[in-house]
Amino acid sequence: MEGVLSQEEINALLAGTDISDEPEESSGSGYNLTQEEADAIGEIGNISLGSSSTALSTLLSKEVQITTPKVSVMTYNDFISESGADEKVLCQIEYRTGFIGLNILIIDKKDAILIGDLMMGNDGSNPPEELDDIYLSAVSEAMNQMMGSSATSLAGMFSKEVDILPPQLTVTDPEEIKNQTDFFKSNNEFISVSFDMEIENLIKTKIYQIMDINFAKELIDEMFGMMNGTAEPKGTKPEPQAAPQPTPQPTPPQPQPMYQAPPQPMYQEAPSQPMYQAPPQPQPMYQAPPQPMYQPNYNVQPAQFQSFGTPSPASVDANLDIIMDIPLKVTVELGRTKLPIKEILDLGAGSIVELDKLAGEPVDILVNGKLIAKGEVVVIDESFGVRITDIVSKMERINKVQ
Repeated sequence: MEGVLSQEEINALLAGTDISDEPEESSGSGYNLTQEEADAIGEIGNISLGSSSTALSTLLSKEVQITTPKVSVMTYNDFISESGADEKVLCQIEYRTGFIGLNILIIDKKDAILIGDLMMGNDGSNPPEELDDIYLSAVSEAMNQMMGSSATSLAGMFSKEVDILPPQLTVTDPEEIKNQTDFFKSNNEFISVSFDMEIENLIKTKIYQIMDINFAKELIDEMFGMMNGTAEPKGTKPEPQAAPQPTPQPTPPQPQPMYQAPPQPMYQEAPSQPMYQAPPQPQPMYQAPPQPMYQPNYNVQPAQFQSFGTPSPASVDANLDIIMDIPLKVTVELGRTKLPIKEILDLGAGSIVELDKLAGEPVDILVNGKLIAKGEVVVIDESFGVRITDIVSKMERINKVQ
């Protein structure tokens, strides 16, 4: 197939040897990762995927362990040969801020079903055979949380905003992966970051993170840029050395004003000008006493306030007259309960929901959500009603209305 390297050419590229028919891809195309570049990609993958495993562990309430990522340059045929013939779940993640590019996560379908089963609150012992829409949504949410956590780790690592679009999931055969996305059609070779993941002896799987060469180079350049940023001051030390040279020149004049400065204040302090200006200070001392001398003539007493008790019911009734026409929402509550999402999704016609009240127990009567009385359910003609059997005091009801 035109544009696709053979296995021999791939091996030659990985070995660093020349390819006679395509010399540019062997030396200048950038498809050969150096050991430093592979280590940089591996370190980035180790941090981001470690954060992803932590997010997945929180979602599943299970311990998640991953191995050190393995970085390699692959072709599509290499990937199919290594990943096996099982059906795959393809998760495409597009970076739109901070980094621009497409990442693809690929996992076996049977392992994705187990993750979806755990996301649904089950123990993974009896997962379904196929990924229906609900389970596929659960797996999508797990992948979204994992890659969102990974993007957050990249943002913290490179001190920049990193944002991704919601992942797109596709279930496909290995041979049909290339038809589900244009990635493999436009990238004869790509970077593969693979790692083994284990979830509490329930799942042992291999996950592939695939990215194009340009995206990998962008990550590598950012990583090396950070490393060079810490090393740049070492190369610029000869320039700052010229700056300290003028510093000793201003230092000699500094002792000179030190010897000239003392004589000046010594002769200036002799006249003690502030000493002759100090006598005016007693003037306000003689002016201040007359002011308080006239103030004691005032008869100062503490203020007396009238005590107010609880308003009488008559005054309350008079004040309530102005709001008597305001409508309030009256609710009769038969009972309550709490259900997990799984049980709610399983509800159907004929399902029975057990409430927190016993049969025959009085129902609650609430006004604007505040309990004011209790009663029993009755039937009036063809409508339900409630007969009040117990009611709170009038003042308590007024307070609850307020």
